[in-house]
Amino acid sequence: MKISGIICEYNPFHTGHEYLIKEAKKRSDAVVCVMSGHFTQRGEAAIADKFVRAKTALLGGADLVLELPFPFSAASASYFAAAGVKLLSMVGADRLVFGSESGEITRLLTLADHLLSADFEKKKEKMMASEGSALAHFGALLGERERLLPNDILAVEYLRAIKKEGLPMEAVAVSRVGDGFLQKELGDSPYASATALRQSLYLGDLAAMETYMPKYSLAELKEALTREEAPVTTENAARAILGFFRLIAPEALSEIAGLGNGLEQRICASAKESRDLAEFLQKCATKRYTDAAIRRAILAAMTGVTYADLDRGAVYTTVLGANATGRALLASLRKKKLPLLTKPSDVEVLCLAFPEKKDAILRQAALSESADALYSLCLPRVTEAGKYLRSGAVML
Repeated sequence: MKISGIICEYNPFHTGHEYLIKEAKKRSDAVVCVMSGHFTQRGEAAIADKFVRAKTALLGGADLVLELPFPFSAASASYFAAAGVKLLSMVGADRLVFGSESGEITRLLTLADHLLSADFEKKKEKMMASEGSALAHFGALLGERERLLPNDILAVEYLRAIKKEGLPMEAVAVSRVGDGFLQKELGDSPYASATALRQSLYLGDLAAMETYMPKYSLAELKEALTREEAPVTTENAARAILGFFRLIAPEALSEIAGLGNGLEQRICASAKESRDLAEFLQKCATKRYTDAAIRRAILAAMTGVTYADLDRGAVYTTVLGANATGRALLASLRKKKLPLLTKPSDVEVLCLAFPEKKDAILRQAALSESADALYSLCLPRVTEAGKYLRSGAVML
């Protein structure tokens, strides 16, 4: 069976995502999506829970949806990409299909090679003295004046992960169509940005979204709205976030991923001076740290994520959904004794199957449970912390 893999967020699932899955299907017998759980790469709560988004992916043509688990789903591009590629390799994906603003696979491969070079690290270290971490990274990669757009940033990191691990995985860049990745307003193209669609959902303007989302995807969002389970936003947990940083001592955060260089002191001080999340994020911002980096650091602090957790990599994944083809693939994967969960409560069973990985499995499960508990505070109507521990995969 030829398998194409897609690393995604589907936040929410729109016509551009449907287009990419169709392109992937042209090259394979099955499409496996490794999709972010409840928090996304920019450090924000996903607009609907992972099971709602997994169902829309299945309705859009995906055969199997696996979770890109926390904390990797809400980590910097290198950790996000490495975890996604690792999980796709684990299930035997022959190729990785991704959207790209440039569509220039040769150039992207060249940049990935540069990321792996010793020369890149030397340039980056030199630039870090005067630039923010993100600017130093891309300045060392591209030069001071050139910049990559978001999908191409992830594409280069995917390719680096494939090359670094020596994986026999073909990379297929599909030119991104429609509006820009972070465009905040709906445009004339039939392919809108997820950012603009989320903004419309926050405003309650579902009619404006109809052109840009498949009917089944919008219908699932509407059902989530009826259940008061969407739109989910980190702002709903603002008091919990401010309270956490007002009460904790900065020195207690010294081992947290994304903090250091005085950022923990700045965040704790800003929490004491801020009245809402927007003001808090604004006060935290510096030249060195982007808004997304601040958001990721906040999540890491509240859930206890360290660099050791990120460096360990994903040790298992959870099945979020499957259709008939996906179930057949799952049956073959189980024969290979892979670390797959069909529901969170199966963690103990997984530990018995992989005793040598028990500590790593339990640590990843604990971080995932903490993230889900925080996500339950981001819902329009707060639920109990263990709500998602009882949820099972969507089967179509």
